[in-house]
Amino acid sequence: MNEQFQKVLDCLKRNKKIIIFSTIIFLVIIIIATAVCSGESEAQRGYRLSKEDLEMSLYTPDTLEITKVYCFETILAEKLVSNSVDYVYKICYSAESKAGLKINNVVYYGYREYSKSVIYYGTDSSIFDSESTFNKLIKIRY
Repeated sequence: MNEQFQKVLDCLKRNKKIIIFSTIIFLVIIIIATAVCSGESEAQRGYRLSKEDLEMSLYTPDTLEITKVYCFETILAEKLVSNSVDYVYKICYSAESKAGLKINNVVYYGYREYSKSVIYYGTDSSIFDSESTFNKLIKIRY
């Protein structure tokens, strides 16, 4: 057993530069892959900000459970209108009410990329409905 262990150590000593170089290359690949995969898209950022706003409006924010999210990118013509948004969201959720009852609800939000801000539309689905007819659905992680 000692002899085999010594052979392994000798092999490692002879190939030390290759092992170090391979380890560095491996770590660089991991760092680059992590940086690329962890980037948050503007649509995802808009959803995150909308969810945070929704949580702040609830009586018991820790009971918030998102059941479904729909996101549409607005079309260029809509973006030319003042106070336009880049993305619209339909957030279906459940949460506990002040009385302790579980409620199911739907709210609508808009997100402006340039100001990184959200607009709360409440239960008014008109802007969302007009954008959803163009079928530019964006997948959102929730």
